[in-house]
Amino acid sequence: MLEEVPMGGWAPAVVPPAVAAALYVLALRRTAGVAAAGVAVVTVAVAVTALALGERPGPVAGATLLTAGCAAVAWALGRSGRRRRARRLALEAYRAAAGAAAEAAGEVERHRLAAELHDTAAHRFTGIVVGAASALRLADPDLQARAVRDAAETARLAEGELERLTGVRAPGGGAQDERPGPCDLADLDALVAAWPDPRVTYVRTARSAPPEIAAVAYRVVREALTNALRYAEGGTVRAAVEQAAGRLVITLVDGPATAQDAAPLSDDSTSRHSGTTPAPGPDETAATSRDARTPPLPSAVGRSPGLAGAGTAAGLGGRRDVEGLGGGHGLAGLRVAVAECGGVLSAGPEGAGWAVRAEFPLKDAPSAPAPSAPAPSVSAPSALAPSVTALSASAASPPGPAAVVSAALPLSVSAPPVSAPPVPRRWGGWRGGPASNGALVLFAVAWSVGFSLLADDVPLSAGEVALLAVLFVAHALPLAVRARAPLPGLAAALSVHPVLLAAWFAGWTTQPAGDFFLWCLWVELTLLYAVGVQGGRRWRPGAAATAAVAAAGGLVLACGPGIVGDRAAAGAVLASGLAVPATAAWALGVGVARLRARRRTATRDEQVRLSREAEAAVRAERARLEARLRSSALRRMGAVLAAAERGRLDVVLAEARAGLAALRESLDELHSPVVGDDPPPTFAGIALLATRHQAAVRYAGGRREASPGVEVAAFTAVELMLRGRTGAEITVTGDGAGTAVRGPASPRAVRRLRALADAAGGGFTAHEDGTVTVWLPET
Repeated sequence: MLEEVPMGGWAPAVVPPAVAAALYVLALRRTAGVAAAGVAVVTVAVAVTALALGERPGPVAGATLLTAGCAAVAWALGRSGRRRRARRLALEAYRAAAGAAAEAAGEVERHRLAAELHDTAAHRFTGIVVGAASALRLADPDLQARAVRDAAETARLAEGELERLTGVRAPGGGAQDERPGPCDLADLDALVAAWPDPRVTYVRTARSAPPEIAAVAYRVVREALTNALRYAEGGTVRAAVEQAAGRLVITLVDGPATAQDAAPLSDDSTSRHSGTTPAPGPDETAATSRDARTPPLPSAVGRSPGLAGAGTAAGLGGRRDVEGLGGGHGLAGLRVAVAECGGVLSAGPEGAGWAVRAEFPLKDAPSAPAPSAPAPSVSAPSALAPSVTALSASAASPPGPAAVVSAALPLSVSAPPVSAPPVPRRWGGWRGGPASNGALVLFAVAWSVGFSLLADDVPLSAGEVALLAVLFVAHALPLAVRARAPLPGLAAALSVHPVLLAAWFAGWTTQPAGDFFLWCLWVELTLLYAVGVQGGRRWRPGAAATAAVAAAGGLVLACGPGIVGDRAAAGAVLASGLAVPATAAWALGVGVARLRARRRTATRDEQVRLSREAEAAVRAERARLEARLRSSALRRMGAVLAAAERGRLDVVLAEARAGLAALRESLDELHSPVVGDDPPPTFAGIALLATRHQAAVRYAGGRREASPGVEVAAFTAVELMLRGRTGAEITVTGDGAGTAVRGPASPRAVRRLRALADAAGGGFTAHEDGTVTVWLPET
């Protein structure tokens, strides 16, 4: 048929392959949109050229349709090659970083353990130091006796927390404390009621909150109160826990000192004591810090009462006794914890004081909760009356190494999965794998309809053209579902041939059904290949599909005008001949399916191996910390307890200070980097990136397993979003079909994220709030 198109000479044989090759390279090297624009330009150019040569509308339409179909196939092949290359490079990067993956998991565990130490032992030691120093300076026997009792109880609680942290037991210790951490807002009431600072004014109108949010709220309140206790020099502290517009709002504000605040306290004093909240995080300037020289401890989850409030109020203890004992990570750690619950934490000057606010979203929260009676201002006697045990609720026992590796998030092992809407399946649509099916459908229609329009030997009526177009499209459409439902698609494609045969017998068309079958047999063979790929080792569906193609072909060919004699025998012979290419297509699909299965198994085994290595690294870090704690913190805490039991407050103070110094050394070591500047491109690497950038990475609905290609691409997306940023919030959503990464991005990062999503066959979406989403589909 091609020789009937008046293009003449060598052009029809040279130009189309050259153009197709150019489109393929364009799709391989550039994004989908650029390559699609190239397809459109070539198609329009062919149509304009044919019109300029004076061709009739039919041949012009046929040439344009054929060009569009061939160009679409070149585009789809190039896109497929681009995705394969991206997956290959990602797998190579994944394997190259396999050695560092375990180290990354170990470093993430080190940071988690450091945060746990900050939240438990460091604050316990600090409370003992401040309380003992204050009581010694006041030289009040009653206060010193109370300080000794508090130190003993605090030491026992600290030992239990250290045991839970690494699973170790203090020498001679009993059973581990299995009490859960704070899980209700009532724990805040107990915290403030027993707080040693008598200048705290507290009110709670919120009735309840989910356990995970209540636990983080507890950390926020305790961190602010602890730093007020450590660094305060007088004033007031106002704490409020409220519920408004479906949100839990926690506010802690301190005010300036007054003459009344500076007066020494007696046991029945009702004056109040102010405090300063954590120093600014890395994204705030030192100029806004009320004490940049003395950074606070990180997010607190455990702090026992003592007599530090009275001593500090009198100007006799507190601040200078704990100079330099903070870690400087409190505000950053709290921001991460709050963000992982979907909330926001802010801190900064307010008037002459300092304010810390945390807001958490509450699902199904009552619009107007009935406020409870405000808690009265805490006086010194009431602060010391409750048992210290009421404040012993620390963070729940840390999960085992497997849980840490599975979560792959810093400071978020116990964070709840974040709810998120399902990932839209349309993301990546025409850029991803489904586009190849669409290109095949277009090519199949163009192949049949286009050549029919180009042919001049048998002119077709308008009705015949319409009928054939409908049948051609119906025959091509099953290619769109070849990956999901190849067997139904094959049945739909085969059903077109009897209809065309009946139309030929009825005289509605001059197109023989046998010619159409041979001309479009590649559609059936493609679907048979898909049956083999999907069915794998199951031979019965493949055998039935192969027999169906051969039988349908033998039927329509035997009924053609060129067959004379016994049509049944001819049909059997023709069916036998067609069974050969049909069986070959199905067998090729089976072979590809087995090859892919072997590759998937090898990749899965590799991922399991890396996971086990990561778990071993986590266990090693915990064992190393266990040994360090046995020789330092636990030993010092035991000495504190022994001294308290002997009533030696001076020894208690000395041992607590020595314990803080040992903890500081341990924390410095835990914060020292193990992996270089380039974390491995894995989920463990994402956790390490988040730790180093003090960012919050939340997994919506829990983290799902992902292929190495998607894991590497997700890491790259997170890395681009975090580049040059501190304290960012990123959400990772996985639903089995793929992974979506949402977060902030600079203009330069946006371009690279678009290219990343395009190479993965996914999609890119920019949102009104300034964030972007990268969709990375599984293949």
